[in-house]
Amino acid sequence: MDHRYELMVRLQRLQEENMARFLRAEDLRLQDRLVEADAESEVLVRSLETQRALTDECNAADSSGLEPLEFPLGVLLNTLLERADIVESFGRNDEAESLRHQALALAKERGASELANRQRQLAGTLLEKGRINEALAQLMSVRDLFVSLGDNSAAARSAADLAQAYEWLRDFERALDQVHTTYRLLHASGVQTGTPVFNADSVADTVKQVGREVFNAPEEMQSVLEQMKRLETQVNHQGILCDLYQVEARCLVAQHRFDEARPLFDKARPMLLDYAQPALDYQYVNIKVEEENFAEGLADIEALEPVFASGVLRRKLAALLRLKAMALFALGHRQDALNIALEARRALDGFQDPDLEWKIVALEGKIRAALGDDVMALAAYDRATAVIDYLRRAPLGFRLDSLNLTNKLPVYREAISVATRVGDARACCRFMEMVKSRQLGATLSLPGGSGNPSPLAQRIDAITNQIAALDYLGEGSTSAESLVAERNELTERLRVEDPRWRTLTAPVALNLDRVLESLQSRDQAALTLFYDGADVTGALLYTGQCVCARARLAEATVAALASYAGNLGSATPEAQRFDPAATAGLDFASLIPPRLVPEALKAKSLVIIPHRITHLLPWAMLDCEGKRLFEFLPIGVLPNLTCVPLMQTNQIAAPKIMPVGSTDNRLSVISVEEECNSIGEIYAARGGLFKPAIIDQQATRKAFLDLLREKNVARTILHVACHGDFDVREPMSSGLYLSDGKVDAATLARETIRFDEVILSACSTGQRALTATGVDLVGDELLGLVGALIEAGTKSVLVSIPPTPDVPTLEFMKCYHDHRSQGIAPLAALQRTQRTMLTEGIFEPSQWAGFSMFGVS
Repeated sequence: MDHRYELMVRLQRLQEENMARFLRAEDLRLQDRLVEADAESEVLVRSLETQRALTDECNAADSSGLEPLEFPLGVLLNTLLERADIVESFGRNDEAESLRHQALALAKERGASELANRQRQLAGTLLEKGRINEALAQLMSVRDLFVSLGDNSAAARSAADLAQAYEWLRDFERALDQVHTTYRLLHASGVQTGTPVFNADSVADTVKQVGREVFNAPEEMQSVLEQMKRLETQVNHQGILCDLYQVEARCLVAQHRFDEARPLFDKARPMLLDYAQPALDYQYVNIKVEEENFAEGLADIEALEPVFASGVLRRKLAALLRLKAMALFALGHRQDALNIALEARRALDGFQDPDLEWKIVALEGKIRAALGDDVMALAAYDRATAVIDYLRRAPLGFRLDSLNLTNKLPVYREAISVATRVGDARACCRFMEMVKSRQLGATLSLPGGSGNPSPLAQRIDAITNQIAALDYLGEGSTSAESLVAERNELTERLRVEDPRWRTLTAPVALNLDRVLESLQSRDQAALTLFYDGADVTGALLYTGQCVCARARLAEATVAALASYAGNLGSATPEAQRFDPAATAGLDFASLIPPRLVPEALKAKSLVIIPHRITHLLPWAMLDCEGKRLFEFLPIGVLPNLTCVPLMQTNQIAAPKIMPVGSTDNRLSVISVEEECNSIGEIYAARGGLFKPAIIDQQATRKAFLDLLREKNVARTILHVACHGDFDVREPMSSGLYLSDGKVDAATLARETIRFDEVILSACSTGQRALTATGVDLVGDELLGLVGALIEAGTKSVLVSIPPTPDVPTLEFMKCYHDHRSQGIAPLAALQRTQRTMLTEGIFEPSQWAGFSMFGVS
């Protein structure tokens, strides 16, 4: 007993010392005396670990059956995490990571709830550092855990954090949805969303006073602890409300709904500590700058600068200076604006905030360009886009990728324009590549594993089967839409949680030398394009060189593009206009910078990487100097330059064929059977029939998917003749109709397909979505059947952009396979087929003009 008493005395003394250290370290951190705070925290961690060991020793020495002493693990966890933030600000990233892992390991001892709380805390740090996938994955799993535990308060905190994450990603619709979800969860916990219960500073004083009472009056410990617990809960709820008001207000500011945002900032103000309230003043200034009230905004900024120059708000000084530079630039003070932008860059030193960094550096580039210094402007844009690329390094799904890119796209436009003026074609290619199917490029560069499907993947498969069944039965459009929406959400989550992205510390960069080498090995040229309104920038890669040029499209060409796309998307299109030659202004030389045309035509073949609306064009059929473009050289299409070496295949001298055909009320049985049998006979005559054709009732979803999973098919071409559809609203629901239902793009994208070549003899399989689920695909993502097949592993895909009649399609395919079965490369076989169809003139070009090939071989 004497030994335990002695231990208790030592423990109480150590508790008092550690409380004093904790308060001292906190005060130093708030005063921005980070070196001293780090040293104090380091001592505190060691002392807390000693306190923990002493607590265990006291409990082991007790034989009285009293309630065991509890070590304040939360204090140690907070100290570890706060110290991690401090050492990270000094650039000691490995040490910070180690401290966070140590905190998580300790939290795990407290059980799932404590661990989830710490994971939620860490997610905020990950988000600030640009590790978006990891942050989202943690927040989603934490939210789900607290919901399953019925802990409304903790679930509300997690939902509020998710709202901030969606706000950061510019998905304001979902951010606001999470905000309102959090309000409901708080209401269920008895919290009113009106006037704050506490003044933030008085709460801080109360917490310190109660903490001292615990040590000065041990006999009142239980009562004081209960009081602290109630206070802590109320303060947590109020903290969540404060965050919600600010998130909702910032989302409204981003949507230029300023009058709705101001009252929400006003509601948050009394909930903040005095030292943090200038952060709201920053938001009011930001609104003035956004409203273009630059003179008044500038005066407010200058009044705030001294407050942000030191203390805890110093990490936000760079953001304030950026606003100042923006205001000065808008008022015409360009040199002053540049000086302040450079000062903002220096103010950011020591703080890891990549989202703010790119904004400051891009502003520097814009100001330098306006001052006529294109060389330095290009260097700034190079840095800004590299930071953006780092933030976008891991795919998030088309919705989040596209929304996150919306405020960054102007930077790429300006960068491409400056690079073209300077004549830096390599930089031009690099900038254009960053906004072209980044998701597909990353996925192809880092192929996924072939392990067992996760529970999430199994759930997606089950929903897909339900969608297919409803589609086959022609039932329940509302039910099908609901299932598609659920699958989209789960697919996005599967993408976010993909383990490939956890170790991706740098973006998958364009290896331009590898692209040039790949092209040169085939004497092939590649033309990548970027359309910015009526301006077009092109970069041509040929003979190991890269050149760029910029031109303005004629008004007639802009109108012709819109007219062509409008007809293609019409419910009752004019079929003769599927041939682009039928629309004046849609010739090759009118759509690209003219100086690139002669050089592009010198190669043995040409691969075009279109942009935005020009993905809808069958490029090979464009008029060029009185001929069709394919009459000069074979034409292929790709989503981006990254695909050039990745989709390169070895030439197959004697390929085999695997025909699949399915009919429904939109296709005749005779035409499908004739197509499959005719093509099969062409290859059988050369010993190249892989298996007998799977036709009609045998062509089920299961049979088709089983065929896709065949392993020994590298030398085999998969030919599919069936009805296809393109879903404008939900491109990943576009699909191929088999005898018992549809196999859609979402299903194909999750397969591992070993057929290097796939031919889709089906209507509209090459259609390209410009929007999806109401989101503008500004990142030029290739959504639909073609993108799904390429992501799944196919190296060459022949499709038709518009609908095609049965008989011309049959003749086109027979002609193509007659050439391909002889070992002629896909692009060359396509060119010979187009020449034959044009020369013989049996069918109007509009009946076969839409066939295009995605590939380089």
